[in-house]
Amino acid sequence: MSRDKASELFARMQDAALEDLLRTSDQDILKEAAEDGRDLKGVAAALRERIAAQMAQARRERLIRARKQLDAPKDSHSVPRPRPPFQQLKRLVIDTLRATPAAGVAFREGQRQTEADWESMYDDLVDLGAIQPRDDGH
Repeated sequence: MSRDKASELFARMQDAALEDLLRTSDQDILKEAAEDGRDLKGVAAALRERIAAQMAQARRERLIRARKQLDAPKDSHSVPRPRPPFQQLKRLVIDTLRATPAAGVAFREGQRQTEADWESMYDDLVDLGAIQPRDDGH
């Protein structure tokens, strides 16, 4: 028998055993275990310990991933990127917003936008892929 066929047969046997187990009532499982002389309280305690150990391991792994994310650069705004001169940046943002009305923004009660506001909009539109900056930032 080839290795693939053996693996397929083994997988089918596992599926069948699992289906049989799922069809068996809790009382029948407990009865079988008692007939086999198993210590049900000991089995339950060992199972609880194993689950607690696996949960602790999962928490440790999640903590490691979270620490790595905290140590990584926050986002593209934390890494300085070259920007075009302000007037060109402003024109790019305006042209992009006109071409893509769904990307529109709300202005603060008609107030003038600061240079930082325009740069932030530019950065957001670059992050969204609406503006493709050249390597020199223009």
